[in-house]
Amino acid sequence: MSLRLKSTEVAPYYLLSLKNTLQSSLKLLPLIMILLLLLVFVNSSPDVRAENNFAEYLEAEIAASFYQDFLADFYENNDFESIWVESNQLSPQGEEVYSLISAAQEVGLNPEDYNYEAINDLWMGLRYQSNEEFPADKAAEMELLITEGLVRYTTDLINGRLNPDTFARRISISDLEGEVLLVLSTAQAGNGLTEVFSDLQPQHPQYQKLLDINQRIVQGDMRVTEEEQQIINANLEKWRWNSGEGPAENSDKHIYVNLPSFTLQVYEGEEVVMDMKTIIGRPAHQTPEMNKHLTHLTLSPRWYMPRSIALREHLPKIQEDQRHLERGGYRVYEEDEDGRFIEVDPDEINWEEKHAGNFDYYLWQDAGPDNALGRVVFRFPNRQSIYLHDTPDQHIFNREVRAESSGCIRIDQPLELAQYLLADNTDWDLQRINEKIQDGNETTVYLNNPLPIHLVYFTAGVNEEQELEFYNDIYNRVTDLKNILANLDE
Repeated sequence: MSLRLKSTEVAPYYLLSLKNTLQSSLKLLPLIMILLLLLVFVNSSPDVRAENNFAEYLEAEIAASFYQDFLADFYENNDFESIWVESNQLSPQGEEVYSLISAAQEVGLNPEDYNYEAINDLWMGLRYQSNEEFPADKAAEMELLITEGLVRYTTDLINGRLNPDTFARRISISDLEGEVLLVLSTAQAGNGLTEVFSDLQPQHPQYQKLLDINQRIVQGDMRVTEEEQQIINANLEKWRWNSGEGPAENSDKHIYVNLPSFTLQVYEGEEVVMDMKTIIGRPAHQTPEMNKHLTHLTLSPRWYMPRSIALREHLPKIQEDQRHLERGGYRVYEEDEDGRFIEVDPDEINWEEKHAGNFDYYLWQDAGPDNALGRVVFRFPNRQSIYLHDTPDQHIFNREVRAESSGCIRIDQPLELAQYLLADNTDWDLQRINEKIQDGNETTVYLNNPLPIHLVYFTAGVNEEQELEFYNDIYNRVTDLKNILANLDE
């Protein structure tokens, strides 16, 4: 016998069952929602999750960085997006920076200063992992290693690795934040860094030639000894100390005096239009380095002898034989209460009693063939009273080592330089220059266009035949630097 239920009997049963089911479902709804959210998260893109975690990890890395404030501002302005790491590989920008750091020796720097080993070690452990396996914390670590390396590479390439006053390692970027931001922003925009770094380095032809030579050496196209390589690195460092001033920024018309090579050159752009020999200060009376403007020259100059030279070199000779004054054409002056210089009869002075504490006289030498300044002196105002000048002691120019002066610089082609400097002054041709020299009257002529002059000290350079040259470190200004840099790289 079959049992059949009427529809009127089934309906109440069905509704009661549905009600119980709905009540049970409502109780489970929170749990279902959580499960659905988890399912969505699990199935979401790994790149999205990694990107969110990457920003957090990068912030943590920046917080521990020496450049914390600067990098926090930079990355915050860029929403903490990665520049150098892309999925599980280096981005094109990252590859460019890695190549720059790898080749740092080509510009006289050390790759290890720019996290080279740390980047390599981290990358070797990550590069073969899949995109899904690539840890966000390691990506952030790689990002900051490259950023910090690039920041330091930038500052070292512009200003050098060491402080020129203390020889201590430079760390702060406070003076170069604008340049560093330019480099980072250029890379962040996807543009190459070659042109930027080219513009930020010293522009002088001598630096550029030495840099090219160094690149050939590092690439194996030239051979030098380890000592010579260290000298080149020290000279490249010294060039960068001048960044922002002096010959490092001057690639236009200027006078370039390199003390160790005993030479003066006049540059017009990259071309050397004049080249002459010099005599510089003895090691005991060193010629200083400086960047000034040559403003005027004096024909048939008197020599107003500096007090230090009068005491050191001439007072002993006068005390030994007073005729030293007459033989040299020296006059003796003293200053009165009104500031006027009055000539004094040397016979009225008890020279034997004179010393540094009571020597109140001035020695002046008249113009003429025996004048220590020769026929012409070239002046560029400076507190050390250094200038260029002619000399009657022409025989010294035949020597290879010419550190024989009391600090000023003697040149072997003074009239040629005078004619060059006055070429834009129609009142002063070579004939008139010679006439003024012959009449013996001291005449000062101001240049229409003062010319930059740079007294520099480099013991490595490149000659006009593009040959590498080394010069004696007569003042020992590079040897200590070379040794400190070598110890830094050990």
